[in-house]
Amino acid sequence: MEKKSNQLIGNPETPPSVLEKKRLTLFAVHQYKSYKLAAGKTSKSILISCAARLAVFALPKVRDLLSRDEMEFEKIGYEKTALFVIIPDTDKTFVRTDRAFCIAEMLMLT
Repeated sequence: MEKKSNQLIGNPETPPSVLEKKRLTLFAVHQYKSYKLAAGKTSKSILISCAARLAVFALPKVRDLLSRDEMEFEKIGYEKTALFVIIPDTDKTFVRTDRAFCIAEMLMLT
């Protein structure tokens, strides 16, 4: 039985060539191709940079916070809503989590 396209997309082990065969135009596939063009030291630098920026998402409390949807983004725009994402000015550890909320909201609105 052939896997459905959404199962291929969600599976991190699906190689980009399979995704291309399915004619799926994904941002991630484009970025992966760009990454594969990088020389050895450059690609290692890219991986180190990505790992450093994504490290906050490995924290158990952050994973727990992001593991469920309690924000009901789909209601924003249909009901009066105020959303405040407050992070400390002095600690930039969680700056990417507030960006994740903003990006998720923008994706829901488009």
